[in-house]
Amino acid sequence: MSPADKSLKRPARRPGAEEKFFCPGTRFAVIPLIIEVIRRISDMTEIKKEKIVYISTNGPENPEKASLPFVLANAAMVMEVEVLVVLQGPAVFLAKKGCLEHVHSAGFAPLTELVEAFFDQGGRLAVCVPCIQERKIDVADLIENALPMAGGLLTEEILSAKATLVY
Repeated sequence: MSPADKSLKRPARRPGAEEKFFCPGTRFAVIPLIIEVIRRISDMTEIKKEKIVYISTNGPENPEKASLPFVLANAAMVMEVEVLVVLQGPAVFLAKKGCLEHVHSAGFAPLTELVEAFFDQGGRLAVCVPCIQERKIDVADLIENALPMAGGLLTEEILSAKATLVY
């Protein structure tokens, strides 16, 4: 045996040493525990969906600016971004039943179609509570899926969003 071969030889263990450092079966018994730890870590690091809030302050009197938040919201949802459109000021009239049918801006689909696509993709529409109260719009007069929202909840939505755009 050459000196190089001797250096590759495993050193002899002293009797009983193996029992102290190795317990038969433990090597494979740890695997389910490792898998469980990995599952819990992956649950904790679940990727959060991006979110954007569009606030619209333009109503039927300005069809182009009233349409833009819904055009962008639909594009964002195609990109798998969570979207909230908030209607404030005169824009709350858009959430009143029968109003959307009369709003159309050149170059865009009719607002009725944009809002329908928005809801079909899972978009959320919030309507400013003080704004509808000031304009004497009853909650029962709002379109289906319109959610009355006050300032506190809106602030939470904005704080949890990656971006907020105002039109």
